[in-house]
Amino acid sequence: KYDLAIDFFEEALTIMKTVGNALRQLAYHINLAEAHVHLGNYETAVNLVNSVNAQTPERWTYRPFAIYVLAEALLGLGNMDESLTVVQQGFALVAINNDPFLVGHLWRVLGLIAASFDQPLQSDPTDDTVYAAAACFARSLASFAEVKNEREQAIVLWSWGNHEIAKGEIEKGNSMQQKARYIIERLNLPLLLCGL
Repeated sequence: KYDLAIDFFEEALTIMKTVGNALRQLAYHINLAEAHVHLGNYETAVNLVNSVNAQTPERWTYRPFAIYVLAEALLGLGNMDESLTVVQQGFALVAINNDPFLVGHLWRVLGLIAASFDQPLQSDPTDDTVYAAAACFARSLASFAEVKNEREQAIVLWSWGNHEIAKGEIEKGNSMQQKARYIIERLNLPLLLCGL
């Protein structure tokens, strides 16, 4: 449960304050913000990430992760234009180290934004290439497959399934969500299904 995660990260923050590890504290703030996103506490998440970003350099190791969490929180608040801008900033940051885990998150969030706008979007505002929601979800799925992260693959499949169902592709969407359920059950993560 994400409320338990919040308790854990708050306890970890207390420990890091005691030992004086400021950068680790900031990293835990991002984890805390992500848990708040999953609980629907989007404004709290935005405030946490903005606070972290104000205290860290642009090239900080965890900045791309903070960007992905911020983009998803902004999307949750309905700020789609701002969320898109943040995702595009995230793609520019991960282009430096091309971390498939972070790339997967950014493609999933771009897919959610494209689905909300119901139109293809650019991952890079300087490039005319646009991606429909399904293409974004496919790239996200491939990124998580590359790092063998089945948990995140299940989340992408669930989001993609929701998108297909919303478009009227009920059978296709249900099939994707069934694959997600299978992964979640095999990984013994029943609480993850409650959060989707």
